[in-house]
Amino acid sequence: MRLAVPLCLLLTACASLPPRGQLAMRDVQFPVRDLRYASGLRILVEQDSRRPVVAIVTLVGSGGAGDPKGKEGLAHLVEHLTFRAHAEQRPSRWGQLEAAGAGRLNAYTSFDTTVYHEVAPRESLGDLLRLEGERLSQPLQGVSPETFAVEREVVRNELRERNETRFIGQVFSAIQHASFPGEHPYSRPIVGTHASLTALTLADAQAFTRAHYRPENTTMVIVGDVDPTTIDQLIAQHVPARLLGEGLLDITPDKRLPDEPPAVPLNPSTEIVELEAAVPSPELYLGWTLPRGYDDASYMHDFLEGVAPSVLSRAIREDGDIAGLASYVIPGRHASLFVVRVILNSGEHPEKSTERVLNQLQNLWDGQIASRNGLDYRMFVLTGLALQAEDVMSRAVSRAERTHFSLDARAFSRSLAATAKVDSTRISRFAYDYLRRERARVVRVRPLKGAAATASATGPVAPLSVDEDVRGQAPLTPMPSVSAFRTVRLDNGLEVVIGSTPGLPLATVHVRMHGGTATSEPLGVGLLGDALVSPDSFLQGHASDFGLHSRSTVDTDHTTFGFSGAAGNLPNMLAMTAEQLSWMETENDYVVSFQDLFLPYLEKFEASAESRATRAFRAALHPQHPYGRTALAADLRKLDKGDIDDWIARTYRPANAVVVIVGELDLDATEKQVRTWLSDWKGKAGAPLQVPPSEAGPARRVQFVRTHSPGATQASIFWGCPLPSADPAAEARYDVMADLVGKRLYQRVRAALGASYGMHGRGLIHEGGAAHLEVQGSVENAQVVPALLAVRQTLGELSRGEWKPVELEAARRRVNQEYALSMGTSSALASAVARLRGHGWALGELENYAQHLAAITPEVLQRDFQSCAEHLVVSLLGEEKVLQEAHAAWILAESTPAP
Repeated sequence: MRLAVPLCLLLTACASLPPRGQLAMRDVQFPVRDLRYASGLRILVEQDSRRPVVAIVTLVGSGGAGDPKGKEGLAHLVEHLTFRAHAEQRPSRWGQLEAAGAGRLNAYTSFDTTVYHEVAPRESLGDLLRLEGERLSQPLQGVSPETFAVEREVVRNELRERNETRFIGQVFSAIQHASFPGEHPYSRPIVGTHASLTALTLADAQAFTRAHYRPENTTMVIVGDVDPTTIDQLIAQHVPARLLGEGLLDITPDKRLPDEPPAVPLNPSTEIVELEAAVPSPELYLGWTLPRGYDDASYMHDFLEGVAPSVLSRAIREDGDIAGLASYVIPGRHASLFVVRVILNSGEHPEKSTERVLNQLQNLWDGQIASRNGLDYRMFVLTGLALQAEDVMSRAVSRAERTHFSLDARAFSRSLAATAKVDSTRISRFAYDYLRRERARVVRVRPLKGAAATASATGPVAPLSVDEDVRGQAPLTPMPSVSAFRTVRLDNGLEVVIGSTPGLPLATVHVRMHGGTATSEPLGVGLLGDALVSPDSFLQGHASDFGLHSRSTVDTDHTTFGFSGAAGNLPNMLAMTAEQLSWMETENDYVVSFQDLFLPYLEKFEASAESRATRAFRAALHPQHPYGRTALAADLRKLDKGDIDDWIARTYRPANAVVVIVGELDLDATEKQVRTWLSDWKGKAGAPLQVPPSEAGPARRVQFVRTHSPGATQASIFWGCPLPSADPAAEARYDVMADLVGKRLYQRVRAALGASYGMHGRGLIHEGGAAHLEVQGSVENAQVVPALLAVRQTLGELSRGEWKPVELEAARRRVNQEYALSMGTSSALASAVARLRGHGWALGELENYAQHLAAITPEVLQRDFQSCAEHLVVSLLGEEKVLQEAHAAWILAESTPAP
């Protein structure tokens, strides 16, 4: 496998600063084996031994387009059900995957695919193959009518909440229908409708799997620390023989994509669709149908997805009513869909805003952007694809999608090569053919007025009994080693951590500075700085000159800045980092424009029920502390350029920062470059900014916060508690608390009742040690009372120490796997190291995390849960009558003696 196609290959003998317009990325190849079985099953194996992990992707070549008419949402429901399947006396398939050490696992359904993916230790590969083999050969094993009914309700709640493209469900369905002709399968909603979901039966799901979950319709990709030369023996040992047929054959399967691409479909109707939805301000959705994906020509989709944000952002400067933009390409085997989401401040002139966006895309096909910036964009897209491929799961998914439909194991590499050859002619031709304004289909979304339409309901389902003992089988994934990382302290007060992670020609420079949106004074200056502060000097170049991906954000308690890109361009990154951080500023005109144009949108957002509920919840968790504050538009109106200048001077200075550099690099050479360039970063001396600790205070009764959202079909339940000031050991303990809570509520509220798409917990730790537990989820109105009582029951049990030893051990394993497997890229590892140092913790605490998990005692964990119960905050957001009933049920349960 050839990962990257360099525009320039620079050796160490080259100049210390690669010149502009050059992507200094060496070639890298990983061994790949292409296994084709007589059954039609295709398995690709790619060896990547950078870490002792393995990713496995199983792609079934059928998605929403394969749903029978009137049964929309069936493929997606089947995706859910395959995780609920199980052999007799065995845990669910999801539980078995967790037991096998899968710390990252999930699935998604698109137009033509259902994709399952997980990452686990390399020792787990046999178990993963067995489980994926069972998914294909017996996808719905053990799924009863009762389980089917519960999981169908889970999907209905997902539809109420949002679908997996992160659009509001009904909006994505509307843009599908507006873009494709009515008879086209892509015009129908992937996630279904309440009516179509209600009509589905277990027999429908069984018929779907018989028709589609076949070896000849499946491609599997394995990427990681695996030996391709012996993998066929492991496959034969763990995958059912009926999925393999008579063994390996050197055959060419039937074509899945015709040689001649089909004509690109387009709904002939240009009528603008008008919708009402739960949005704080109006939105626009623009859709263009594109040629099919997954073939040699679809590299233009990657290019479009990479350049669109930069091209479209110019519309914001030309139209003060545009508050933000986002864009997506959804590929399909018959056609693809490009969607642009436009958030408006007032929506007073949606026609004008639409034109502003269309004008920017016109710059692509009339050659203005293509001829001037084509090379810059090409480098940017190539770097983005390389950064994405650094993650073994992302690379395995891309390989699976490309290979399944093209039937060519080299398709992924060929798309990279084609992207490297993009020129202005190709850009203009593609944009002119498919992105013209007359091909755009528009959906306008207005905020709800009055009550929302009530979704039809199937009625409460009989709760299932869900109690799985999931015992870990595989070794735990080790944390990345940082023992060889080097720490350098410069004369200007800057701390620099340098770490070498060989294997891929990529590097990241991550700068973390104390001071964020909640901790900067005066309140709101950090938020304003995030929006308006930018460098004023670019003598060392722009990120686009080298295809770099940059970051500059302000979080709750810190500010980040940095670059990721080709390792050969690391000197450029360091030179630009020093220059740009030394010359951060804003203009008074920017401040005035921001206050005039964006604050009206912010005021509308603040008035939304969700925003009010979130603010009240945080304020109750951290009263009288910066982390309980939220900057409002009224706070931002009081600020001026002088406030921002002061914030820059306090924040953007070496003594207030740590820089972490991770990637394929030489420590000695990098330290020399660091001293050469980062010593030039100038700024005021003085101690780093500090945040006071936060204490939970005396015990008290549960504090309820209720926020009315008229017409809501779901209630959002936020609950949590402040926790004692955290150190590294407490962080591991709080993560286990969140996992225990989340797992029990997953079983009781989602798996047993089907009342929610999920209730998710996390332990949050901020600089200064302030910490809290936070759990949230959305529950359909008819099930809010039992769901809230499940919250009360769960916290009560845990505060009394009522858990099995196997339950605590499983939580430790899940937390370890999620944390260790989350750091598979240079960027993620750099961020984790910077976070440690931002908290003032030793670098070695990264590797000590597993030891802290193992050292958790039941007594200390119970103490933390008791403290949580004594400082509990419950925030309910939804229809007032529903919230009143839920609150009353809690009070009644409190006053009822335990049996």
